[in-house]
Amino acid sequence: MKIPEAFLHHCWRWQLWHRPLETTDGREIKVRSPGTPNVHEGPDFLDADIEIGGIRWRGHVEVDVRPADWQRHGHHRHVHYQNVILHVVWNASEQAGHTLPLLPIKDYVRKDVMEKWDQLLHTSHIPMCGPLLDESHRPVIQSTLERAGLNRLHGQAQRILDWLAQGGHHWEGTAYRWMVRYMGSGPNIDAFEALALHLPIHILWKHRDQLDQVEALLFGMAGLLPDVPSDNYSRMLQREFNFLQHKYALRRPMLQWKMARLRPANFPTVRIAQLAAFIHHHGDFLRPLLSADSLQSIARLVHVPLSHYWQRHYYWGRPYLKKAPGLGRQWQTMLLINVAAPLQYAYGLHQQLPQLRKQAIKLWDRLPAEQHHIARRYVSAGFSTHSALHSQGVLYMFRRYCSPRKCMECPIGITLLKGVAP
Repeated sequence: MKIPEAFLHHCWRWQLWHRPLETTDGREIKVRSPGTPNVHEGPDFLDADIEIGGIRWRGHVEVDVRPADWQRHGHHRHVHYQNVILHVVWNASEQAGHTLPLLPIKDYVRKDVMEKWDQLLHTSHIPMCGPLLDESHRPVIQSTLERAGLNRLHGQAQRILDWLAQGGHHWEGTAYRWMVRYMGSGPNIDAFEALALHLPIHILWKHRDQLDQVEALLFGMAGLLPDVPSDNYSRMLQREFNFLQHKYALRRPMLQWKMARLRPANFPTVRIAQLAAFIHHHGDFLRPLLSADSLQSIARLVHVPLSHYWQRHYYWGRPYLKKAPGLGRQWQTMLLINVAAPLQYAYGLHQQLPQLRKQAIKLWDRLPAEQHHIARRYVSAGFSTHSALHSQGVLYMFRRYCSPRKCMECPIGITLLKGVAP
């Protein structure tokens, strides 16, 4: 079995040994601290605290597969390696070419560690740890999911704060952009965000009292007005947009809208009509989203009547056979999870309002877990998702650890390797 250097790194970082360590010349090694992993040029671990043969050392640790890699990699010529106090290798079958203490770890690594490492790295399904999990791992699974959920919430909030800085610290414009992004169903999220970037909220505010003008601006900038209007309403919106586009010198973005395999209720035309109705009835975005703390409150917020035309149509000239649907319970839950809670957390961070951050966390913890395809993978592998905090944690784990196959940075993977050998 070929031993990758990354395996040695993790063995040293997490001290995965089954008996006390010794150098090749018989000196006992006691590791007080393995050091900090180095992501830059130089030794692999910095500022380690190690006792070798009864003498305490502070310095760096280099990890290589073979002793001769010290010379092959040119470490002996590099100034960064002058403070190395220990050279960790797989075995000592070669001459090292230096006088540093040498630790060959082959005989110290538990057999089950190698087997689990191999299984984690070579399984084809995600999560890779699924076949290795049992009931005894439930506590670490739950704590990891909760921490991952909090990390995801913090990451989304940080993205909002980045947008806030880019937009001149205008909270209302940031809240508008954040909500408009999530008005799009999966394939249209980026297009909706681009629409918000090219159509500032202050322009929409000037026309909020006239629903047809708000629709003209949104549909026109989205490029969704028909080239050849099929009815009086679309002709009227086209005239309004031509006037307003010239008045504000608006440059329409080139957007790619996707409708294949979408239900009519999720068409971008329907979502834009709902967005227009929201702006017409509420105007601002920040205040109502900061106060949304339940499904009942978000339902009241988004329950606004559409224009007469969009109560009967899902696309230009295509009427509904029945009344047009509103934003249903599933969509309302999505708005709470992806829009309201991250915005509350971000605003709480920015304004130093810990209660608002707690409200956002409680909101995720109270809402039901999402049933997306990624969550289903983890549930079938033994992960229990009891709330949106957990299902959002699954997304964080999938993107942070599982998809890039960074099992040894995940608390669950670390626990599996550090477990007691049978």
